[in-house]
Amino acid sequence: QVIGYAIMGDLIREEAKEVVHELKSLGVKKVSMLTGDNELTSLCVGKELEMDEIYSELMPGQKVEYLQKIKGESIDKESSTIYIGDGINDAPVISAADVGIAMGGTGSEGSIAIADVVIMSDNLHKVSDAIRIARATKKIVMQNVIFALSVKLFVFILNFLNIPVMIWLAIFSDVGVSLLAIINSLRVTGIFKKEQTKNE
Repeated sequence: QVIGYAIMGDLIREEAKEVVHELKSLGVKKVSMLTGDNELTSLCVGKELEMDEIYSELMPGQKVEYLQKIKGESIDKESSTIYIGDGINDAPVISAADVGIAMGGTGSEGSIAIADVVIMSDNLHKVSDAIRIARATKKIVMQNVIFALSVKLFVFILNFLNIPVMIWLAIFSDVGVSLLAIINSLRVTGIFKKEQTKNE
């Protein structure tokens, strides 16, 4: 006669579902789950997190194969794949992804050693934060490049047309532009602090 039973399993991270929504709002086209867990458990977790695709009962090598399959199915060939893992069996697929992310607190040494990014706080919100900061950084870099080249091109055209260039303009096009680019780049620090404060 059965008088009771116990069910054991990994708990879903509290922030996991919210992070999936954040990633999709940032333009991530597909969020998939590659796991070695059995099919029933994987389906329950995947549906709870509203995953687009669920691949279960995978060996480490099979995870790499499915990641390559996901890459091949992408319409945009210039798109990138991110893989987040923490187990030793995630190391091969972390290295195969365009950007491999490992959890620094709970992750295995193998996955941490091979990852491109390590999240020391184990907070999944840091993934979406990193994407926002990376995009902002790229935007600021492009602003700096365009501004610097525009000023130098302007001074070059003046010189080419034999229009006298004031010494202050020559200094500004060299040192001044560099200083302004540095000051503009400091905005990244503000973006980082903003994201950090939001998740505390």
